[in-house]
Amino acid sequence: MQEWLFPCNPNYYDVMGAFGAINKINWKQNRDVLVGDTVYIYISKPDQEIKYETKVVEVDLPRTTIDDSKFVKDGTTYVNHGRYMTLEFVKEFKNRELTYQDMVQNGLRTVQSPVKISDQLKLFINSRKNIGKYSQEKQYFFVFQNESYKDEKAGQYLWAPKSNQKKHNISHWKRMTEIKKDDIIFHSVNRKIKAISIAQTNCLSEDRPPELKETWTTAGWKVSSKYYELEEEFNISDHIEVLMKLQPDNNGPFNVNGNRKQGYLFSANKAMFDYIMEEVIKVQKNSSNRSILQELLEQQVDIEERLDQELVDGIDGLIEAYVNQPVDYKPQPEPKPQLDFLGKKSSYKRNKEVAIKALKRANYECEIDKSHPSFKRRTTKVNYTEPHHLIPMAKQGNFSYSLDVEANIVSLCSNCHNQIHYGADYKEMISKLHIKREKELTQAGIQIDLGTLIEYY
Repeated sequence: MQEWLFPCNPNYYDVMGAFGAINKINWKQNRDVLVGDTVYIYISKPDQEIKYETKVVEVDLPRTTIDDSKFVKDGTTYVNHGRYMTLEFVKEFKNRELTYQDMVQNGLRTVQSPVKISDQLKLFINSRKNIGKYSQEKQYFFVFQNESYKDEKAGQYLWAPKSNQKKHNISHWKRMTEIKKDDIIFHSVNRKIKAISIAQTNCLSEDRPPELKETWTTAGWKVSSKYYELEEEFNISDHIEVLMKLQPDNNGPFNVNGNRKQGYLFSANKAMFDYIMEEVIKVQKNSSNRSILQELLEQQVDIEERLDQELVDGIDGLIEAYVNQPVDYKPQPEPKPQLDFLGKKSSYKRNKEVAIKALKRANYECEIDKSHPSFKRRTTKVNYTEPHHLIPMAKQGNFSYSLDVEANIVSLCSNCHNQIHYGADYKEMISKLHIKREKELTQAGIQIDLGTLIEYY
């Protein structure tokens, strides 16, 4: 199968809007492309980057078969072209992994017409694709709607003009283009969060809805979003000191005085999301509403936290098989574990057998203090302790050898396990464990200083 680069002029076709709404599009076929080939779509100025990876699923079509007319800005070179193909969405590059400048340095010769990708450029693209796998994280936004809230909530969308009456681009409107499907948005009206929504589409290019005021220009950006309206609103003023500390350093919603910035859409982050959701859930009186919000909160739990908890929960029924086995671990460098992709996120596999052996090495005692109280497991009658990766598995990409080894897994009582994640004295605990395991970590090919280890927490 071949790999191709096809240019797209955003003045002629809104491919970002198209792939935000549909999974397949038709494209002019002016090369001998075959079903199964890969086509990378390059966006010309001002972006100048590969934005999408697609797969060819149909070729040699005499006419278009997909209605994407709302995304066609100028179809003079597209209509009655002669041959068309169908491209299926595979991947979006969100973080400018494949810019024109980088590709020119790696074998790209032209972006003026469709070209077959050279072996040199193919290697570069594949290397950047791997980087991209780690960068597609959920985003959070804060929108100040006020007078537009009622109409936008009724229509389940956000909308902002592309420019003002003087045709100037405004940053807080243009930020709409950063919203991707499944991102989280807080809706603020008069210093209160009235709703939380989940983006149902990427940002699309769409004219002003008729219900919005005509003082705005017609051309605009729109995101369909599912609103969850709060029974008890979140009063921003009551929490402004915390929110100011948590908000992003750049493009956050509040100024240094704690007032809202003038504008429509601003950046938030997961720290704000976690705090606001916890506080919102506390004050909801309706149990059904609380359940919906709790489910929404749990859906955003960090994948690493979830996998760590699954490891703790999953070993109980397996421990009995290892209780009478000898402890014969000798630290040595081990290959990295398999990298799994869960939706848009990636994580390294945890080996339950390794975790169980690590607990047995510690004689099922807490390695912070052996005298810490515990209880007997129901299935095996050995002391209950929990495995904890001293160097978090989320940092495996920084190391050449596996972190999922006994040298890096400590046995902790449930109280210490929670304290090392959430308690005030975590640095002292990490320091003690680092001293205890430093030699074995080195033997396992893992070198880390105490300062870096603490930063990982």
